Amino acid sequence: MSWGETIVRKVISLSTIAVLCLLPFAARADVKMAPDFSRPDSFVTARKMAVTQTLTLGGVATDTKIESMAQQRFTQGKRDAEGNFLLTLEQVSQDIHMQLPQGMTIDVDSANGTAETNTPLLQFIVDALKALDQLTVKLAVSPEGKVLSAKAESPTLDNLSAEAKRVIASQLSEASLKRSVQQQFELLPGRVVKPGDFWKAQIDLDLGQGQLLTFTQQCEYVGPVDVSGKTLHRVNIKDTDVKFSLAENSELPLKLADSDLSIEESGGELLFDADAGRVVSVKARTRITGDINFTINDQPLPGKLDLTFDTQSNDVPNATK
Repeated sequence: MSWGETIVRKVISLSTIAVLCLLPFAARADVKMAPDFSRPDSFVTARKMAVTQTLTLGGVATDTKIESMAQQRFTQGKRDAEGNFLLTLEQVSQDIHMQLPQGMTIDVDSANGTAETNTPLLQFIVDALKALDQLTVKLAVSPEGKVLSAKAESPTLDNLSAEAKRVIASQLSEASLKRSVQQQFELLPGRVVKPGDFWKAQIDLDLGQGQLLTFTQQCEYVGPVDVSGKTLHRVNIKDTDVKFSLAENSELPLKLADSDLSIEESGGELLFDADAGRVVSVKARTRITGDINFTINDQPLPGKLDLTFDTQSNDVPNATK
C-alpha cells in the first residue's frame, strides 16, 4: 500500500471520528455527560479538516496535504423490538482536495460532480472516495450505550474494483465502525461533572492493513460558556500521548522496527448543549513528530514523521431535516 493510500485512510478514519464526536449525549441541569438517544432528533453537521504530512524514509522526504469539507445528517429517536436505539448517519456532501507526493492530485466534489486525478494509477482511490457520496451508516445501540451493530451501506460499494474496496474496507468494516462509535461514546465520562474535573479517553485511529495510531486524550470540564446568547458547556481536549503499531500479519512489505512519536502540539474543545442533549461543536489541532523506523527485506529503513491534523465540526443552522 502506498503512503498516498495511507493518508487517504487517515482522512476516512478522521472523517468518521469527526462526525461521531458530534453524536448526542445526555444532558440534565446537573450536567451529567452520558449517551442518551431517546429523544427524536435530526441534524446536519459540517466538518472541515486539514492534514499535512512530511514523511522521511531512508533520507527522502515526501509531502502530503489534504483539505476536506463534508456535511453529514444524523437521525435518532427510533427503537427496535428489544428497545435498542436505531441511529442513522448519512453523507450529504463532500469536497476533498489532495496534493500527494510527486505532484499527484485528487479532487472529489460531490456538489459539482467532480471526481478526478492527474494520475490514472490513482483512479481507484477516486472511485473509493466517490462511493462515500451516498454512504449511510446504520447503528444499533443498547440502552446502556453499548454499540451492538454498525453497517455501512452505499449503492456503489459493490461495484468498486478490488483495489478501491481495499482503500475503504478496513474503516467501513463493522468491527472498525463499532469501535470508533464506542470510543466517541466514552469520550465523555458518563457521570456528573463540575468545573475542573478531568478524565482520560483512548482513541484508536485505524490506518488500514494493520496500521494503528493510538492516542491518549485528556479532557477537562471548564464550565458553562455563553455562545451567541445560548449557554453551552465547554470541555477542553488535549492529546497527551500517541503510539504507532503495525500488526505482524500486515500485508505491507515493511516491518516496524521501532517508533518514538510524541505530541508536539495539541489542543481543542467541544461544546455540549444541555438543552439539545448533545455535543454541537468540536475543534481540535494535533501535531505529531518523531522517529518511525522500519525494515524491508531485513534491511533497515529509518524514518521520521511530522503529521498535523486540524479538525472542526459544527451544527449547520436551519439545515433541512
